[in-house]
Amino acid sequence: MERHFELYERRRYPRFPVDFPVDYRRVDGGRNFVGKSVNVSEGGLMVCLDESMKTGDKLALSMLFNLGYQLTEIKARCQIIWKDVGLVSDLPGYQYGLKFLEIDEYDISKLKRLRRYTADQMV
Repeated sequence: MERHFELYERRRYPRFPVDFPVDYRRVDGGRNFVGKSVNVSEGGLMVCLDESMKTGDKLALSMLFNLGYQLTEIKARCQIIWKDVGLVSDLPGYQYGLKFLEIDEYDISKLKRLRRYTADQMV
């Protein structure tokens, strides 16, 4: 008997793939660094960063992206929820799962529009 498995997103906020630069700095001080976003949702994002940090560290983050023909930005305060090296083998550096701690509702609406725009481009 052949079994069929239904794939579904179990997360509260479904993630979708992105490939945008992120600027970040530690909330407790320090200089700005640049990294790369891998996927994003209304609840957080996955990023690749060169700097080694610990789970629990808090970051101030900014991500620039195109929304149609418009360049836009979201800003948020995030917390590192998980850290891995080599989780996705072709991604450089450290890979982090970040949870949004503070993000403006208008920036959340931009993420929702980006998700719809990304889905439309895949069709």
